[in-house]
Amino acid sequence: MKKHIFILSLIIFSIIKLYPENTVYEFGPKTEWAVVFTSSRDTNNNETFSTKLLHNFAEKLSGIKLSGTVIIAITDNDIPDLPETIPANGYKNINLLINKIYEKKTSAVFILSDGEENKVKIIPGSDKKTSPPWIIESLFEEFSKQNIKMDFNSNDVILKRLGFLEDDKILAKYLNEGIPSVAISTNKDITSSLVSLANKYSQEIPQDWDKHYNIKKIFKFIVIKERFLIIIMLAIMMFALFYIFMFSFLFGKKKEVHIKDLLTLWRVPILFFILNIISFYLSEYIVLFIFRMLFGNGDAINLFPVAATVFKFALAFSISSGFLVINRKTNLPQNTFIYGYLASFSCFFNIFIFSSLDLSLSLMFLEIYALSFISYHLKRAYIQIIFFILNLGLLVLYFFPLFFHTDNFIPVLFYADNFAVSFFVTPYYLMLTRIFFRLKRHNPDVKFNKVTLHIFISLITVICFVLIIVGPDFLMQKQKRTFLLYKIENKINTQEVISGLKTMPANESDKSFLEQFKSLNENDFIAADFKLENYLERSIGEIKVSPALKAALINILITREDGFPIYEASSEFTTSSSGKEVSFLSPLNINEAFSIKFSGEKNSKLNIKINAWFYDSPLKIDFKDNAENKKLIFQVTKEFVLKPDSEI
Repeated sequence: MKKHIFILSLIIFSIIKLYPENTVYEFGPKTEWAVVFTSSRDTNNNETFSTKLLHNFAEKLSGIKLSGTVIIAITDNDIPDLPETIPANGYKNINLLINKIYEKKTSAVFILSDGEENKVKIIPGSDKKTSPPWIIESLFEEFSKQNIKMDFNSNDVILKRLGFLEDDKILAKYLNEGIPSVAISTNKDITSSLVSLANKYSQEIPQDWDKHYNIKKIFKFIVIKERFLIIIMLAIMMFALFYIFMFSFLFGKKKEVHIKDLLTLWRVPILFFILNIISFYLSEYIVLFIFRMLFGNGDAINLFPVAATVFKFALAFSISSGFLVINRKTNLPQNTFIYGYLASFSCFFNIFIFSSLDLSLSLMFLEIYALSFISYHLKRAYIQIIFFILNLGLLVLYFFPLFFHTDNFIPVLFYADNFAVSFFVTPYYLMLTRIFFRLKRHNPDVKFNKVTLHIFISLITVICFVLIIVGPDFLMQKQKRTFLLYKIENKINTQEVISGLKTMPANESDKSFLEQFKSLNENDFIAADFKLENYLERSIGEIKVSPALKAALINILITREDGFPIYEASSEFTTSSSGKEVSFLSPLNINEAFSIKFSGEKNSKLNIKINAWFYDSPLKIDFKDNAENKKLIFQVTKEFVLKPDSEI
């Protein structure tokens, strides 16, 4: 047994290649294509379930004959658990892997991360880009074979393409580079499926990339390709146009009345559209004005994403619903058939409008059109109400995942393109108008239909306004991460709370806890060694920062008031302030000393500022707080002036 383990270790060692902070296994013959399986360690660079799974996967592949190159890459963590305001050199290891993938003509990348034990979550896109359909289909096929439960919403493909859902930043890096890739999240052993995928794509990797496919679940997940989608659209559009202009109302007992009313009412959808645009812009301005009055800043809407969004649309609908009163006073024909026809035609027109934005939306608007087409041929009010509810239910079905990502409500809904939203809601106004006229015809003695609508929408508006003023906790946006920053600089300690891009003073409870660290100074965290010497017509310097414990990140800033601080350096750096400030960033989670060597102008006087961030302190005191997602970070700062002290 020991002999077999020893031989296996030799095999693994012979094929493993070590890159800076990445562990890369390569299997199979050298080919122009490569299938890549990758995962990252956690923020402390400890192994995760996914990285352990890939190590086991590598052992299995070592005994399998493959037709092409298979790469298994385990990278150090690239995403620091630090506030957004802190500069971090993220994605360095992923970029190294991407550069390696570029050596191949074609590739397919599977990104693994930890998730749930009983199912596999498939993430089909990020940053308004989606994975190729063939890579999604292969996952459906393999996981179905293994009877593995999949956590996948077929409408996520459209929502990811529109940017409505939260991005997977690592997946976005690959997709933005044009590399076919998909993300998988699970804590289930899927080694057998990975072996099948490696065998399949080591033989050949497709080069096509359909950008507008849809996915539907009819007993199983079915990928609707772009070409098939266009054929369906053309067929339905040709039929719809033929029916609308030839058979819709040109025949029948009331054809003359219908034509006469159509010539009068064709302006109604345009009036609705214009009124909707005005009401949406006006309501957006009013909501922002109220937030400025209450909180001093319109950006406060981010604290109440749900209430602010509902408030805007309720207010807009309250304003635009006044058209029903205008309609009555102008004595326009109340021909419910024509209103149904106009609603159906508006839905049909929306197919073209929204397909031009993204072709994958065409299927959804075809479904909306189909419901409206059937509805306007049915006369009974209760049937029209049922179809109106079905239309709303269809929207809920498509956009249901968005309701669980309230952080996206403000950019996606509140600041949505008001012209596009106006096109979208105009058919629904026409449907509602038809329903009210139908109800009035069947119940001529009922006078409160329009008043009831106004009261209902106004009530929603008032409730939203009151909730914003009261500010209950359940409506407040849950911040993804809140950091308590303990800053040590020149033996002076300060505390602040960072949430997103906002910085606030620490509360009394936090200050009381942080009193335990008041004895610490910067020398307890870092030691700095430095020298600067003149050499011929230049100066040569070195700065070495040694952390006493693992540092999350170290940043060295070099500035000079009367010129460029450095000419060349041994490490990568960035410049700012017209080249008068130079910044060096260490790798993440660094244990060893971070050293830079550089050259600059002779006799130059340099101002050095060292910032180092730590997740822990030398006192090893655990931070416990009642606030959700709060993390303690230590920021240590050292400053000094560097002058040449000798000449070589």
